[in-house]
Amino acid sequence: MFDHLILAASFGFSFCIAWLFLARRLLESVDVSTSPPESTKPAEQTLPVLTGTDDLSQRRRFDRQQALVYGLFSLVFAQGSVLIELIVFEISGVLSKEFRWYYWRADLGLLLLTIVVVLPLCQAYVLLSTTRNRAPVYRRVVYSLAFWALFFYAFWGLGAYLPLDSFSRVRDATGALDMISIEPVTARVGVVGVALMAVLSGFGAVNSPYRQLFVFVHK
Repeated sequence: MFDHLILAASFGFSFCIAWLFLARRLLESVDVSTSPPESTKPAEQTLPVLTGTDDLSQRRRFDRQQALVYGLFSLVFAQGSVLIELIVFEISGVLSKEFRWYYWRADLGLLLLTIVVVLPLCQAYVLLSTTRNRAPVYRRVVYSLAFWALFFYAFWGLGAYLPLDSFSRVRDATGALDMISIEPVTARVGVVGVALMAVLSGFGAVNSPYRQLFVFVHK
């Protein structure tokens, strides 16, 4: 019982830290690359004037989407933090081996489910909800499912070009037969994730100095 409380408390603590600090700092950061005109007041630029029911409904919809984004970001951050914590427990020998292995499989499976299923569905639904000519809710749900089906087909099609035999060797060495269901998804997420991080880091290394270097320029 004490072991369960430790992981539950660490998961809740990581979720709260991500929601209260990281999400607000990352998702509500101000773009300093373009300075606002002097004649425009900050209050007039950041706070919209609500003058009707359309503006109120739009603001409420924006608040719901913002809460959804914060929740998903915090959920992924908390799941990743628990994985790192379990690795530290494995190295230091804290908690029992069976307990660590059980929660490793459970947390990894939930993390893969969030990345492969929940995030693409929510991304598609939010994009469809932000268009001007918004379709009804049931159509947006159907379109989101269709988008996810195309995404998953392309995502799973990458397996023909990935070396999945290494996961089979790990499975044979550890004797974990229940890892068969998640090892192909883990291989695809690992390869695609590393490739996307390389592309984004290269873009940021070029784009960030190009847009922020004016801060160090003196008149």
